[in-house]
Amino acid sequence: MADRILLKGGTVITVDPNLGDIAGGDVLIEGDTIAEVGTGLSADAEVIDATGNIVIPGFVDSHRHTWETAIRNCAPNATLDDYFVEVLDSFAPLVGQSFDVLDWSSITGRFKSITLPALSTGLAWNATALYTTGLLSVVDTDHIPGDFDRNHAVGALDIQAMLVALADIPSFEAANSLTDSDLLAIGDLNADGKFTNADVQGLLDLVANPIGVGSLAPVPEPSSMALLTLGGIFSLAVRRLLALPKRFA
Repeated sequence: MADRILLKGGTVITVDPNLGDIAGGDVLIEGDTIAEVGTGLSADAEVIDATGNIVIPGFVDSHRHTWETAIRNCAPNATLDDYFVEVLDSFAPLVGQSFDVLDWSSITGRFKSITLPALSTGLAWNATALYTTGLLSVVDTDHIPGDFDRNHAVGALDIQAMLVALADIPSFEAANSLTDSDLLAIGDLNADGKFTNADVQGLLDLVANPIGVGSLAPVPEPSSMALLTLGGIFSLAVRRLLALPKRFA
């Protein structure tokens, strides 16, 4: 019985024109060899009930292109050029693309953690709208929302850098080689088309829940100590912001 397996009752796709497909078929395997295919087989072997399953020959490295089987139906006459442009370029996330991943009209709550797939070099996930519209979008690493200290990530140090930017926008742009549109991409965190004091809360939210923003690692909910620290930074920030005019519309 050693090294003998009998698969019973599956739908066997034999890939053999003489046998065809067998409903309720059996496959006897001895070592690394298929010894017999048919129905009603019996043998001194380990029996595995394959009822309701498809039994097919094994493949070598089958993971590589199995996802592309859907292309047979959506682009059956595509040329190689079509494949590169319409499939590879379109399926791989590019700057400016967005993905509607959640419907907040039917779902409530917050993530404990989330892991996003790696992007090409120079690209980052933007999750600033994940909890409002359910959208994830792709930005280049020079335009990550909230990245005021220009280190291609978002963290507590960006709060102080944001205050510097709000205090003197032209000087901040000049020091960091940013245009007005660049600063809007980084600083318009409440999506009102402006960079003003009202965006501070958006940055605090990002620092507390930096899901997918400049990081591929799972990010847990902030601890009470982290929130206390952010609250202290925010209280100091408010004192400075109260004296600043709302500008850069």
